[in-house]
Amino acid sequence: MNPVVSTAIPKPAAFRNHTIDVFRFVAALCVVALHSPLDTLPNSIVLAIRLGSRWAVPYFFLISGYFIAQSIKIGQPINFSKSINNLVAVFIAANLFYCLFYVIDGDANTAIKLTLIGLLVGQSDHLWYIGSTIFGLIVLQYLAARYTDRVLLVISICVLLVILSESSYSDISKIKAQLYMMRYVTSIPFLFTGFLLARHQNALNFLSVKVSLFLIIVGFSIEIGEALLLYKIAGTSPHNQEMLFGVVIAALGFFGLSLNYTIRINNFFSGVGKKYSLLIYLYHPIIISVLFSIIKIGHYNKGFYWFSPLLTFLITLFILKTIEKVFPIGFKVISGQ
Repeated sequence: MNPVVSTAIPKPAAFRNHTIDVFRFVAALCVVALHSPLDTLPNSIVLAIRLGSRWAVPYFFLISGYFIAQSIKIGQPINFSKSINNLVAVFIAANLFYCLFYVIDGDANTAIKLTLIGLLVGQSDHLWYIGSTIFGLIVLQYLAARYTDRVLLVISICVLLVILSESSYSDISKIKAQLYMMRYVTSIPFLFTGFLLARHQNALNFLSVKVSLFLIIVGFSIEIGEALLLYKIAGTSPHNQEMLFGVVIAALGFFGLSLNYTIRINNFFSGVGKKYSLLIYLYHPIIISVLFSIIKIGHYNKGFYWFSPLLTFLITLFILKTIEKVFPIGFKVISGQ
């Protein structure tokens, strides 16, 4: 088949909508909260934080798909090689850094994983996001150049249903797939959705501010209901649910809100979200490990656990800004520039 050339990409706006970057800031903070040591907090608060933060990674995928579609110039074939190469560079740099850190810390639980899964997913569990994004972009580039948008939509829905049935609902469906396999294909439904919504602005316009807020509220409500129901029926811990149907709805709500509620003036939150959100995602576990496993600041004062997400976020941001100022070449390497 002849490659499909995009003809429905909207023209670039005359201004940047900084709401997207503000939501990147919030999403990065939510990811930090997911990984922070919150066990000393009341269970209800921990559960609220965990369930209330799950939308962040799907949101990152949606935004990536949206902007990758806008990067396609009218009349040119679909090619994501530049984005893929940048992500590969970021992935390699992050894995090398974590390998070095794990050699130094000497913890048997963080041994270097010289296996196929370790090389594809990453030396630290959270690095699956980058590997999944690279895989999703490769699949999207191949399929988008050969098939119609309807086919892409069907594929994204089917993959999402497989993820839900064989991962989140596996205790009920009795069909359980390998965790890392499900994580690796998680990018597909969300990258594809962001990509398709960028190509079909009429559908995107449906996600008005009011509709988006409604989806966020409904999504969180469904997510809480799902988590509690799974716990009651199958004994599945609500703290460990990474992907639920409510998460998908809430992520779409945040995606629509970030695009349709406009902030035209750059600010601290948008600046951090635009420039540092990915790097904060990549390197905050190091700060958590140093603070709470090596220095063990929680032993001195339990209050540190209450503020661990914000404390980790700010320290990680400070270190990244310092590296950028003192060692700009190193900053370019870890950010894939």
